[in-house]
Amino acid sequence: MKSRCALVASIAGLALASAANAAVTFTFRDPGSPREVSYVQGNGVNPGTITYSSPTAVELVFNGAPEGLPVITYQTTLTMNITVGVGNGFGGLFAAPVSGTFTFRDNVSNQNVLTGTLLNGALLTFGTTGGIAGTSSNNTLIYTVGGPLATVFASAGLTITPKFDGAFSLSDINPQPVALTPDGYIASFQASAAFVGNADVVPSAGSAALAGVAAAVLLPGRKRRTA
Repeated sequence: MKSRCALVASIAGLALASAANAAVTFTFRDPGSPREVSYVQGNGVNPGTITYSSPTAVELVFNGAPEGLPVITYQTTLTMNITVGVGNGFGGLFAAPVSGTFTFRDNVSNQNVLTGTLLNGALLTFGTTGGIAGTSSNNTLIYTVGGPLATVFASAGLTITPKFDGAFSLSDINPQPVALTPDGYIASFQASAAFVGNADVVPSAGSAALAGVAAAVLLPGRKRRTA
């Protein structure tokens, strides 16, 4: 049975009280190339690092249907620049703090479509289930939308609001079993990966202001007094 781990991150924040929230999603499946994720253990001086490299494009699927937006598949290059701190574990369960970024760059426009920033407090965990997990109280993930996807949001008068979730699931991990080094780091490994994430959406500040102006214009005005 293959060992599995998941990198999961989440952040929640308050949305505009007067705006209705809806979630859009981002997903990609394992592109099929062998073990795209490489983790190099720390050495007591430098932290461990997680990187991603695939000879084939990563198909990032944006599903905006809950907000009336299109479903778009972007051919992207995924990069990970994530550091991993000293871990701990027992009984086959391991955890270590992580921070850094992952970016999906559109291969057509050569612009970043989606960037996730992992903040201190996120955890890389191993076990029957696991992940890099965060809550609204510790703010462990921030999404930034750019390039052609930012244009999609702008044209609809929408923006993402700080209530985000994301998960990289890692499979086919090698070598096994996962262990800790004498320095306390999770030992080096390679793995295949997939991703799922979501973000809440609200009207952008500009569109909300325009809606207010439009509403004011539509209100019945006072009649002029005539002599």
